[in-house]
Amino acid sequence: MDMDKSPISILQEYAVAKGIAPPSYHIVSDGDHFKCIVTVGNVTRDAKAANKKRAKHIAAEKVVSLLINDGTMGSTNITNHPSTESTVITNSVGELNEFSSRTGIEYPIYEFKSNLPCVNNEFVCKCKLDRYETEGTGKNKKEAKQVAAKRMLDIVARLPNLYYMTQPTHLI
Repeated sequence: MDMDKSPISILQEYAVAKGIAPPSYHIVSDGDHFKCIVTVGNVTRDAKAANKKRAKHIAAEKVVSLLINDGTMGSTNITNHPSTESTVITNSVGELNEFSSRTGIEYPIYEFKSNLPCVNNEFVCKCKLDRYETEGTGKNKKEAKQVAAKRMLDIVARLPNLYYMTQPTHLI
């Protein structure tokens, strides 16, 4: 099996190769965590995680591990794709809104160039705050908006005095 596949993909391919039903995933909310129960053939495992995607990934890893250990499946290397790893994500849009609220300036305005991805399969978002403008790109609108907001936060962090942001711009 391919070394760059997630355990979810590996289980799917395993089921097809063995001619059995595809893996079934049952996800339930368990307080502040999610529990995923995965069944493929006669093997069932569960996992808990902070989000559904991670719980599904861990449960699938457990099944793959069991199938490898009992010799049912040949050994394979499973990669942790960045989207499934638990990471701390900064909410730049929220931080920028809090900044606007604290300083009393108007909230940022976000504009997307298109509802469809551009040439590089990326979305482009413009963030306007007072007289400043930044642009962000991402694989989806949310990511593009976060990048644009982060760039705006970088600009306002370098301003020596927020007073200048709230004054009208005069061109000479």
